[in-house]
Amino acid sequence: MYAACTSQATPLPSFPGPGILLTHSWQSLAVHAYTINGRHIVSAEGIEQLNAIAVSAEGRFVLTGGAKGVINLRWIHSLQVCCLRLI
Repeated sequence: MYAACTSQATPLPSFPGPGILLTHSWQSLAVHAYTINGRHIVSAEGIEQLNAIAVSAEGRFVLTGGAKGVINLRWIHSLQVCCLRLI
């Protein structure tokens, strides 16, 4: 499923829970969280272009993996790296 994208967003949307949309910008490398109504919740800086975004079953964590092989586990509410960083 692809969301409508601007020139700054990738087709990597993820819907972690009721009313939340995650996107990734290939230009700024940031991950962004929005409400279903389009209100910006939080952004987190990135260090690489992401190839995948996956959300845990309970919706508390988001796992990202990118072009440089870095895998990050982030808290969904703040998008801060919480547990690991593997290269």
